[in-house]
Amino acid sequence: MKNLVLTLLPTFVLVVVASAADTASKVPDGISYEKASPEVNAIATARLKACFKEPPYRLDPLLADRVICAPEVWAAIRDHAAFKGVEISPAVLHKPAEGGEIQKLDATFIENEGQRAAFSLAMQDYLKSPKPYEIRPLTEAELKIYWSMLPVLITEPIYVADNTERSILLHFDEQTKVFWIGDLARLAVKE
Repeated sequence: MKNLVLTLLPTFVLVVVASAADTASKVPDGISYEKASPEVNAIATARLKACFKEPPYRLDPLLADRVICAPEVWAAIRDHAAFKGVEISPAVLHKPAEGGEIQKLDATFIENEGQRAAFSLAMQDYLKSPKPYEIRPLTEAELKIYWSMLPVLITEPIYVADNTERSILLHFDEQTKVFWIGDLARLAVKE
């Protein structure tokens, strides 16, 4: 029995350390951020890795009942043929701009089956790429950008599916379902 405990203990410690390393390491001053347990983050990353394993990249298994499609993604997919005839639930986000101005950005809510089906098809096309996606935590600069659009407590799990062409921000709720999808590659992110 002692051998079993000694054998499992190093494995458990390595798993916890590896999972903890997959979250935001440094949170910029002024941003409210709450880390999730290593187990919750492990569930979220496993779900993301399954969806981004190989094309076609289908996000429907990840989606919460209500999803915010961030402005930069919505601008890119709003004219997709899948949305023809689908009633849209508009949203407007306010983002600080240079000179103290507030920029109003069009986004949308995905909150019914018709919207979800159209969104899934449009995102499948949007995510097409010959480059594979890597799942990673947000950088400090990315956290600042996200915080500027949604200045509330940011809770984990929150990750980026990145392939240098796209940096898809996926923010999970407490049921490990995605409620926010954005593309940080389409925003001004400066390190």
